[in-house]
Amino acid sequence: MMTRVPWPRWRTACARGLPGTPEVLWLHDSLTSASAKTARSLEAPLWARLWQARDDRKVAALTIGGMDLVVADFVGVGDPTAAERLKAECSVVVARRSCLADRRGRVDERSFELASTSMRLPTRRRVAVAVTNPGAPDSWPALRFGLEVRWQAGSVRCPIPAADRMTAEEQTALLEAFRDSPICDCGWLGASGRN
Repeated sequence: MMTRVPWPRWRTACARGLPGTPEVLWLHDSLTSASAKTARSLEAPLWARLWQARDDRKVAALTIGGMDLVVADFVGVGDPTAAERLKAECSVVVARRSCLADRRGRVDERSFELASTSMRLPTRRRVAVAVTNPGAPDSWPALRFGLEVRWQAGSVRCPIPAADRMTAEEQTALLEAFRDSPICDCGWLGASGRN
């Protein structure tokens, strides 16, 4: 039996005017991609129904004990109308699939930077995150997050090992698919932050 978890610290922090529920702009190449891939992944049994897709699968919410802990608006950067949402106020920016060889089906650097200027809501630290598969050494995530020699100050990178979520057979298939990539063992999480 599941019991409701009280959140007195959370409620107290909100009452004091400290940051409450983080509002995230979650960038995708299109809203169709966000709905078909990300929303579906968040509804997988792995998440134990903690994530909920809302508003025709354009919003995702992480909910515990009936309280939203994170609310994420999906933004399709490839659609000019949906891309207007890049200017909506937020606490955090997350970009998915930021480097692909053919330049289609990805989040471009300009959209990532524009969304980053929208981080105006109160938060302890402003963070913009790019999650991507390995890309070319001259791709913007590689240059920005230090996958090569140079990187932008204030940025960090964190490899996500394939073993973290894949079987040995799936890892072999991944290595084969990215055999020509300079970095083929894992995905990457890059973050830029400012106070």
